Amino acid sequence: MDRSHSDELAAPARGGLAIVGLALVGFSLWALFDNVQISGGLFASWGLGQRGFGWSLVPLLIGVMWVVANRRSVWGWGLIVVGIAILVLEVLSSLVFYFRPVSLNTLLLMVVPGAAGLALLAKYL
Repeated sequence: MDRSHSDELAAPARGGLAIVGLALVGFSLWALFDNVQISGGLFASWGLGQRGFGWSLVPLLIGVMWVVANRRSVWGWGLIVVGIAILVLEVLSSLVFYFRPVSLNTLLLMVVPGAAGLALLAKYL
């Protein structure tokens, strides 16, 4: 066992750099996500308004009626699953993301820690 003293100290220090890198990346993501605004808008582009997805409830409601009438109906349960999937996709597709106007200083304070954190993580790996 011919380990040098510096090798024993390097392992914990590298692990500490990884934690600092993760913290910096986490802070950077938090700062970026804090400046993103989310609103609805898919149906407004179709002229239906932001809350115009009532028709997507039809498969779910038919599936529920079918299952209430016949609990073992595979088609009824399938319509319920499809109806829920349509609703989830409908809500997610109607979201519009945009970045708030920020100064260059604020943008640099958001992205530079993330870049430094990624560099520390790359150095750790």
